[in-house]
Amino acid sequence: MGIIISLTAFPVIIALILLVTKGDKTRNEVMAFASIAMTAASIAAVVLYFPSGEKFFKFHFGFVNYVVIGIAAVIAIYLIYEGLRHRRYAAPLFAFVQVAALAVFELIQGTGIKVEHNLYVDRFSMILMIFISITGGLICCYGNRYMDRFHQKYPELKDRRNVFFAAIFFGIAAMMGLVIFNNLLWIYLVWEIIIVTSFVLIGYAGTAGALRAAFHYLTWNLFGGLALTAGILILGQVFGTLELNVVMKIGSLYGDMVAIPAIFIVPCYADPVFRLADPWRRFHVAGNRSDQLCNECKCRRFSDFEAGTGTRHRKFCRNHDDDGRRNHLPCRVTGGSVST
Repeated sequence: MGIIISLTAFPVIIALILLVTKGDKTRNEVMAFASIAMTAASIAAVVLYFPSGEKFFKFHFGFVNYVVIGIAAVIAIYLIYEGLRHRRYAAPLFAFVQVAALAVFELIQGTGIKVEHNLYVDRFSMILMIFISITGGLICCYGNRYMDRFHQKYPELKDRRNVFFAAIFFGIAAMMGLVIFNNLLWIYLVWEIIIVTSFVLIGYAGTAGALRAAFHYLTWNLFGGLALTAGILILGQVFGTLELNVVMKIGSLYGDMVAIPAIFIVPCYADPVFRLADPWRRFHVAGNRSDQLCNECKCRRFSDFEAGTGTRHRKFCRNHDDDGRRNHLPCRVTGGSVST
């Protein structure tokens, strides 16, 4: 069981180290070591448990669920703060409703629901563990070089690579949890972590386009989180279980009975690997790779462009009219523009 737990705990430790690491050389060495260690641990888990086909693990501590709700509440407070700060109100509302509903449920009903096995792996889970470890390491390797070139091209942007790579490792830890956790409440927590790390990655540049894309991603995924929360509440209230394997067994016997809550849970597992790559793609699109300049003052500020929507950008920055002659105001290079 120690190896399985380490696959989630180890990336969290690495993320915390990267968060306080400023030197490029030290950061690169830490990421290289972490990538090798995660891959080795995944392979070791496969060697140990693959022959048996599936393995259940008991991990019972009475306070764990309260810790899970507490971490989810901290994440929700951060998302609410960011949403209010940027005047995006849908995301804070969704975040508050989810955490409040789960907190009330845990206080009232959660203590009466016994989860026999909090961790569970099968052969498909083991394949995903290796895939996540290798893919995460490759992303860090590519991302390190990419971010070097990115900040050389846009030196005016604040260098927050420690936050960037810490978010990647938090995301890796969350995806590991997504494939080995059997407790739906824990699954909700890692789902929320994936959302917030993706939000940080997409909005890294801090430009108008990057923030639009980040909040677009955040709002729709928190809306999906409402469905996940509803599914958890229904399963806990009606069926009296929060164990994913029990839900699957009930579904095989009484498919119609669990159809509605299952519909809410499925989106959480529909694309766990895609969520590792999608924030990178959106980060790339959301205002971070353009050589096109404003035709009037040659700045790189095309804030009228809606990142990721396919809308064609204007030929002039937001300080000019379309013809580039009226209302001309000097503007400064802010970097991080968007191109198609």
